[in-house]
Amino acid sequence: MKNKCFRLVTMLLLTVVTNVVNAADVEVKDTIAYDFYAVNSDKDTIWYKITSEEAKTCEVTFNKGEAYIEEPDEEDEDTYVYVYPTDSLRYVGTINIPSSVTNSNNGESYTVTGIGENAFTDCTRLTDVTLPNTIKYIGFVAFSGTSLESITLPEGIDSIFYAAFDYTPLKTINIPASLKYIRCEFYYCDSLTSITVDPSSEFFSAKNGVLYNYDKTKLLRYPANKDGNTYEVAETCEMLGSSSFQGAKKLERVYLNEGLDTLGSWTFEDCVLLDSIYIPSTVSCIPDGSVFFKNASLATLEVDEKNPYYVSKDNVIFSHDMTELVAYAIGNEREFYSIPDTVKKIDYEAFFCYQHLKKIEIPASVDTIEFYAFACIDSICMLDTIVCKSKEPAVLKGMEVFENEGENKYACYDNTVLVVPDDTKEKYESAEVWKLFKNIVEESEATGIKKINADNTPASVTADERIYDLQGRRLDMMPENGTLYIKGGKKYLGK
Repeated sequence: MKNKCFRLVTMLLLTVVTNVVNAADVEVKDTIAYDFYAVNSDKDTIWYKITSEEAKTCEVTFNKGEAYIEEPDEEDEDTYVYVYPTDSLRYVGTINIPSSVTNSNNGESYTVTGIGENAFTDCTRLTDVTLPNTIKYIGFVAFSGTSLESITLPEGIDSIFYAAFDYTPLKTINIPASLKYIRCEFYYCDSLTSITVDPSSEFFSAKNGVLYNYDKTKLLRYPANKDGNTYEVAETCEMLGSSSFQGAKKLERVYLNEGLDTLGSWTFEDCVLLDSIYIPSTVSCIPDGSVFFKNASLATLEVDEKNPYYVSKDNVIFSHDMTELVAYAIGNEREFYSIPDTVKKIDYEAFFCYQHLKKIEIPASVDTIEFYAFACIDSICMLDTIVCKSKEPAVLKGMEVFENEGENKYACYDNTVLVVPDDTKEKYESAEVWKLFKNIVEESEATGIKKINADNTPASVTADERIYDLQGRRLDMMPENGTLYIKGGKKYLGK
């Protein structure tokens, strides 16, 4: 899931640790990042870290702060350390960074060539920064969480690293010709209306305020607050970058070009008005359900019938052979969905943040369900019933499969009824993750029927036939899959 889970660590670090580390070896507390400090012409104290004693270069950093590490993955203990300045030592207001400073410890001059990792992270009262033309890079989460509405990137800068401007109120940004590398996704820059690129750049380009690589084969960022409710991707585009449309609050329709090959993870995250997406025939890579993460209005997902890699059915995307369920249109209004019995695997975040589902039926063919496949955003799980048809419990990749993001993350396990085949209750009660469900019942117990009768009645009911629901009301159509009905005095289960 994109939201990060942090935990406070408890040990003194002498330097900022932002490279990949083994989480098991890191315990944290206060972190000291600087080598010296200097007062600028505005009487602001700025802290610096020496990057080369030989070249006499340094980068802007912070005084001290609290360090957190991202919760390690169960299968991979490598993770990052995130360091945040303590409240009393945060930069405030406007900060003018000089091109060179004198080291108060040895009296020597150092050129300021970078904004270091975590330098201004979460300095919420920082409103403006002036960068000298000696700056070559802006580091990992350097300005994340600040109150910057604008910043001028100097000619000469060549790199902007991961999350450098995430969670800021930037409105516009211009990419200078010297910039060669951008890893920043401008994630949750909700005020960003336009990104422009110096016409002489040999590395990036822009189309109507949208950032691409130089030859427009990869769309890097669609500004979250860009005007207009439709957008047509450049016809040369082959890939949509990770989180490239994240938070596009005004976008209702995006037209994907023939020739597009790859959709990045979380491509359309939080595009709350986006109601339909048509996947062209050339797309060969949809990593998983994260592509459509938190698209609350997304009711229609269609794949071009000529696509050899994917297929859509009932607004659900599958692998072409329908053995893998990739993504469900979470804004679809149906309350019941029966997964086709060809499916063997349900992908990561395939149903994440589903809006209307009350009941899901999982066929016996499913043997693997990935992380967050049915995770819900609300504190109360929307699913009333999960029907499992397999006599052998499928492998669930962690309790996150049915987890909630709200206050009660276990709401689904506490409240949802899990219906399993007869004589399998003990298997599910002892199976990993499944055993967390507090309401496991066997099929005959759930329906009150020891035997379910087969029925070959067609979908439309003729005038001569008499079919009723359990309340005795006559039906004109066969009930949906999984619904009980009465015919000839016997109970049947719709299929």
